Amino acid sequence: MKHFLICTIIAVSVSVAAGAQQATAQSVQSQPEIESDSTLMMSSKFSKNWEFNAGIGIQAYLAEYSRLNSQFRFKDWWSPALDLGITKWASPYFGLGLGFTAAQMKNGYMDGDKTAIFAKADDPAYTGSLDASGNPWLHVYSGYYGNFFAKAAFNATNILFGFNPDRKVELTGYLGGGLVFPLSEVNYKSRGSSFNAGLALQFRVAKHTLVNLGVRGSLISDDFNGIDYVASGDKKNIPLDGTIGATLGLSYKFGYVNRKNIKTGKVSEYDWVPAIDAYESSEYVAGIVKESSDNVAAAKDAVIADMTGMVAAGQSEISKLQKENEQMASVIAEKKDFWIHIAFDIDKWDISNNEKVDILAAANYIKSCPRETFVIRGYADMQTASPKHNEMLSHKRADAVRDCLVNDFGVDPTQLEVDYYGGVDYMFFSDEECSRSVIISNR
Repeated sequence: MKHFLICTIIAVSVSVAAGAQQATAQSVQSQPEIESDSTLMMSSKFSKNWEFNAGIGIQAYLAEYSRLNSQFRFKDWWSPALDLGITKWASPYFGLGLGFTAAQMKNGYMDGDKTAIFAKADDPAYTGSLDASGNPWLHVYSGYYGNFFAKAAFNATNILFGFNPDRKVELTGYLGGGLVFPLSEVNYKSRGSSFNAGLALQFRVAKHTLVNLGVRGSLISDDFNGIDYVASGDKKNIPLDGTIGATLGLSYKFGYVNRKNIKTGKVSEYDWVPAIDAYESSEYVAGIVKESSDNVAAAKDAVIADMTGMVAAGQSEISKLQKENEQMASVIAEKKDFWIHIAFDIDKWDISNNEKVDILAAANYIKSCPRETFVIRGYADMQTASPKHNEMLSHKRADAVRDCLVNDFGVDPTQLEVDYYGGVDYMFFSDEECSRSVIISNR
């Protein structure tokens, strides 16, 4: 019982530490030097970023007679094993999950000792053990048992080298605690506690599928197999049993976040620019613009026709008409609502060629309105980083778009203003990825 309590305390401690790690994992920032449009792995939603794995392999249950008696041969330790697991990744670095192992236990017990968990009256004698008279004294039992445990998972590659969704090979691992129990008919009912650890090399073979090559081990309370701690004569061992094993299997990742692009004209509602009154709906503004354009054209023709007869009346009258024409054009320009959305990858301010197409369209429009001033507003996603980091990120995104307009497409820098707002919460369609953006709009 004392050993059972020790292992149980270890298991509970690991689970509590893993829970604390998940609480802090959402503040982890991805590495800014990564350049990728691939599937991302950063989400605080419970429904996102799950991994299921299954594997088969071999395992040895290390108990009293396999460890103490040289006649119990190494090749007889091993038996088949099945591993299953599911993990919720709270970040690219840490996650929580559940694991289950089903395996065969093969070991030995002495003549007359029937306390072994799978011992039966007709168990065969082990041919590798003989007493002084040449008779076998060791019997072999076998049966199946299960090990169910909670685990704290970690991605060692991301922790050491930073998150990269395009990486093809990664090293992951886990620590956890749980319960072992028999699956076959038993000599007496038994349960035990377990402390578990494992490492796996994961090789990505498809977008959501990986091949796993893993090693694992566990410490199990000594009396689970019915044979307790031995400390007499030369039969001495530690008061814990254990397992070692290796498996080959597959992992499938599901619920991962994909990058989405929101293009100009696809957004109907937004709360980060002044709202338009009901009477200034898009249909109303379009009608005003058309009517004003017709009036401007008619007024221009009338001015040109009348200017011949007005030359004698003096230059002052001509200047007055020109001023009125400019005022009318200014009123029309104020009625136009122009904006373009530029999307960015998580923790990036680099501009892709796809987004440069929209920036080129914006540049052509800005150069067609030389008397107007346009504002470049930068934003970041509140869900994935600290306020200080998001403020820096939104500032760099806005500066990158301004530099592209001026240096690549020849926009007059005096027509541009830059502003940034740090992290914002779900600007479009309740999707945090749409907040990683820059908006170009007229004032």
